[in-house]
Amino acid sequence: MQEEIDAIEKNKTWQLVEKPNDKEAIGVKWVYKLKHNPDGSIQRAKARLVVKAQKGWNLYQLDVKSAFLNGELKEEVYVQQPQGFVSKGQEEKVYRLKKALYGLKQAPRAWYSEIDSYFVQQGFQRSQSEPTLYVKHQASRPDLMFAASLLSRFMGKPSHLHLGAAKRVLRYVMGTMEYGIRFEKNSKFEAKGYCDSDWAGSVDDMKSTSGYVFNLGSGVISWCSKKQDTVAQSSAEAEYLAAGLATQQSLWLRRILEDIGEKQEGSLQLHCDNKSAIAMAKNPVFHSRTRHINI
Repeated sequence: MQEEIDAIEKNKTWQLVEKPNDKEAIGVKWVYKLKHNPDGSIQRAKARLVVKAQKGWNLYQLDVKSAFLNGELKEEVYVQQPQGFVSKGQEEKVYRLKKALYGLKQAPRAWYSEIDSYFVQQGFQRSQSEPTLYVKHQASRPDLMFAASLLSRFMGKPSHLHLGAAKRVLRYVMGTMEYGIRFEKNSKFEAKGYCDSDWAGSVDDMKSTSGYVFNLGSGVISWCSKKQDTVAQSSAEAEYLAAGLATQQSLWLRRILEDIGEKQEGSLQLHCDNKSAIAMAKNPVFHSRTRHINI
């Protein structure tokens, strides 16, 4: 609780003032939560100070430490002093919020306005089709995607084996600093996708990993490597799930490309190397029995 109050004070979120007669002070409350490690053990106890529910609004919590506390408020908002941290001799005073507090209905808008201004100042462009997408031309490393994704699964409780694997990745990075993606002038500026999957590649839970990559002209523009949510019963099923994931991405890419003036005429081709998965995608009977998107 003290850590939460310290973060609020350090961020200059509020100011203790006399309550104006024509204003109401919103109540605040403490919300307690246990944060667990991937193995189910308790990592630490968390205390969050939130504004009590306001009529007509639902409360949502963003699990990023003090993230919403950076949103500047334009409205005049007052809250009561939190339980256990009432200033002695100033019990009748209230806090006037300068920045957003968790649970406040203005918090999401204030936070979005703050981060939006920052990204724009840093040279990013906001997509008209996807308001949470900001684009900036910069270097990236798709070749590190799988290794980074795999290692991130063990951040809660890493062992010396994971540390060794991380060092190996870093050595690879040091030896490939000059690598990059080359984009060449091409008269046929067409997007294409490729998808693949292993089968039961994870020795921990026997789940498969889906992967896809999309090219635009001569270079890669989108890629993903993700463990599947369920255990595939065959290689064909694993491949079909990977194709379904890639299809969702292709639909999103078409909207984004149109947004930046590169509308793709006709269908976007998605290549899969498993004939059984392709046959499943073309079978209308199978479509009625699955919740995955059609190809």
